Amino acid sequence: MTRYWLLASAAVCFLAGCQPETGMSPGVFSAQRGVFLHEVSARGTVFAASAAEVRCEVGGQSPEGTMILEIVPEGTRVEKGDRLVELDSSLLKEERMREQLQCSGLRAERAEAENELEKVRLSLQEYLEGIAPEQKQAIEHTIFAAQGALERAQRELESAKKDPKRGDGPVESLEARQFDVELARRELERAKASLDSFEKFTKKRRLKQFEGELAAAEAKVRAKRQEEEIHAGLLEKIEEQIAGCTITAPSPGVVFYADSQGDSQEDGSAIGEGSLVRLRQVILRLSRLDAWSIRLEVREVEMPLLSKGMPAEIYLDVAPGRMLAGEVAAIHPYPTRATRDSDTNKRYDVVVAISEPPSAIRPGLTAEVSVPIAALDEVIQVPASAVYTANGGDCCLVFRGGRWQPRPVKLGPSNGSMTVIREGLEAGEEVAIHPVQFQAKRP
Repeated sequence: MTRYWLLASAAVCFLAGCQPETGMSPGVFSAQRGVFLHEVSARGTVFAASAAEVRCEVGGQSPEGTMILEIVPEGTRVEKGDRLVELDSSLLKEERMREQLQCSGLRAERAEAENELEKVRLSLQEYLEGIAPEQKQAIEHTIFAAQGALERAQRELESAKKDPKRGDGPVESLEARQFDVELARRELERAKASLDSFEKFTKKRRLKQFEGELAAAEAKVRAKRQEEEIHAGLLEKIEEQIAGCTITAPSPGVVFYADSQGDSQEDGSAIGEGSLVRLRQVILRLSRLDAWSIRLEVREVEMPLLSKGMPAEIYLDVAPGRMLAGEVAAIHPYPTRATRDSDTNKRYDVVVAISEPPSAIRPGLTAEVSVPIAALDEVIQVPASAVYTANGGDCCLVFRGGRWQPRPVKLGPSNGSMTVIREGLEAGEEVAIHPVQFQAKRP
């Protein structure tokens, strides 16, 4: 990999000495034959490859979020179970008190509804086993008495017919006995009709009333129980939310605050004591310091050149000149969200793992990453900016015969700064580094 770094340095020197000695205008490069370093280069950000996210699990107190009362300082090493963050739970505790009072009232109302239901059940049982049988028995007793009175009246009528001389007078005595018989018969019919009405209507109507009262009492009990269960569930959730205000470490690691999003505090961080966090918002990350990677974006044309396991050279901005070894660990198959709809500038996320990260590394550092693809010997090359498109083909603006002339060329690979010319140029020929601008400035 050191060889690639030396070759890249040589390319820089190569460009620095590109002015021709013929007194021509600046921005001219002499095509030269040499070693071409084909690589994919991009800048990226360091992140912990193995990091546990710690999120706010408390929500609903206010639209703005929940305030952080205490938070462990960034960079602290913690063990599993150590307290990391204390969120404001005052509003939740007030809500818990209101729910506790609500639940107490609902328990009393539910008990009262259950007592009313038991009363209705006892009343129904009393009617079925006591009142209704007594009423029926009373009517049957009336029927029995009326039946006996009718039979007595009929016997007396028969006696009066056989012995007309008995009584006050033959005619009056017979008529009186006939009246008694008719009266006894009607009393018997009335008693039987009363029993029939009791069985068909009175008892059924009273049972329907009990049925309605029982259904209403049962529905009231169910409603009170359901209401009590709802508020008991709310109280349980509030208790969970209060417990969630104390956030502990899910695993050992080093504390790093989440990236700043939106408005920041005076110290430049969106996370700190007094700041507000929303439900499911990442507050901090617990990073293991033994696995670090760099996330970078590459152009779509460079995607086919990369594969997992390819070696990479990494240069942190905080440690210029020091190379770290790494390798391509992951290549996202789809464009980034920001470039997904672009027709010409799609970019893809690539993760490069750092083989031996230094002890001072931390999330958020910026790094330059180069992935060598190949090194070609003895090839003609010019700056990538010297190639432009004209008449549907690739061209270079070449100085020949005392004037500038466009010349078609066939291209080889490009590393972003230099491009290989397979056909169309010879070593020593001079080309404009910025041909389009160069032509625009010509008289």
